[in-house]
Amino acid sequence: MSSGFPIPILLLGVILAGVPLPSAGSAPVEQQAADTLDHVAGTVRSADSGLPLAGAMVEVVSTGGSAVTHGDGSFRIAVPDAEGYRVRIDRLGYAAVAVDIRPGETAAVDLEVAAIPLPDVVVTAVLSPTSANETIRPSAVFAEETLQRQLAPTLAQTVESVPGVTVTSMGPGTSQPVIRGLGGDRILMLEDGQRVGDVVNSGADHATAVTPSSARRIDVIRGPSAILYGS
Repeated sequence: MSSGFPIPILLLGVILAGVPLPSAGSAPVEQQAADTLDHVAGTVRSADSGLPLAGAMVEVVSTGGSAVTHGDGSFRIAVPDAEGYRVRIDRLGYAAVAVDIRPGETAAVDLEVAAIPLPDVVVTAVLSPTSANETIRPSAVFAEETLQRQLAPTLAQTVESVPGVTVTSMGPGTSQPVIRGLGGDRILMLEDGQRVGDVVNSGADHATAVTPSSARRIDVIRGPSAILYGS
């Protein structure tokens, strides 16, 4: 029976020999990994007011590490030890910037206020706001640069380029719009949502009293959708 004891004792010695024992001065593995990391930090402020901006997205371009600024505008992101990193900062309502930050430094970044471009919305001819690409009702809008390019002495001449719109005239300055063959009192004109008291319906030799040069926006509604306005 005594001959069976040397075998387990020998195996135990082999197992113990394969386990490395930490030296007295070595640090834990987690501590060694942390020693190889550094941080990029900074504060994001508004260039106009100088106040800190909370909620700005900060991203290290090369590593993908990111953070959101705190209430005091500060941020701190762990990065591998290196000489510097390109950091992109973005916040709604402000122009995005990219800055170079060295680990260990605290950068101060100012963001400029920037307008947010939005798609045009047609608010006429439908009961709810609808984008111009989604509406199926025939309508045309003249505003800003388009209105300046098409501006003419009379309202009829200004909107003459709209499909289905023609101009009838008895002389200079007396032109009237004709929409899909309908003219005179068959065309409803509204100014700031109110009916225009106009003498254009009294005869073909009268022009509409609406002056296109004073308009900021002109909408032309064609087809059955005009019934929403009482035409």
